[in-house]
Amino acid sequence: MAAALHNEMIMAGHETMLDFSRAWDLQEERRRGRHLGFSWAQRRFVYGEACSLGAQITRLLQVTTKKQVLVLVLDDIVTDARREYLRVLNFLDVQDDGRSHFPIYNTSSTLKYPSVRLLYPLLNLKARLGLNVSVGLWRRIERANRDSKPRHDLSPEMLAHLKEYFKGDVACLSKLLNRDLTGWVE
Repeated sequence: MAAALHNEMIMAGHETMLDFSRAWDLQEERRRGRHLGFSWAQRRFVYGEACSLGAQITRLLQVTTKKQVLVLVLDDIVTDARREYLRVLNFLDVQDDGRSHFPIYNTSSTLKYPSVRLLYPLLNLKARLGLNVSVGLWRRIERANRDSKPRHDLSPEMLAHLKEYFKGDVACLSKLLNRDLTGWVE
């Protein structure tokens, strides 16, 4: 999840560090507001905190009740999307529309030409100045610059580091969901 968030931040033009391991190592500096580039998304650069779902849900349950929260696990959606869809409908007390086909949207992608991201600060400036005039040129550039190949695999060392980092949080999440998720970090 942390590597996927990193990739999403690259694709959105916020992340300037293309190597996930190096971006991970910059978290403390970024928490202090350093090495952020032109991004407004400071909290998202702290990948460990942003992806600590046990801690996130614990905070959520401090302001609401379990009855008001439905947690979906991506593994379950992949295994049986229809079942999870029905869980959501039931939670929302909405009628089943009979849908049984769930296409995948927003698949992993990378930038064909990473240097194009150097234009993102200009787009942020345009947005901050309230200039909403658009001819759709940037959207076409972004589409042409996306490559639908999957992200690079993490090194065995980085994977081991992430498993150790998230071990306690996964145990917390397992307890909150009353479900053994420790396979994620084993």
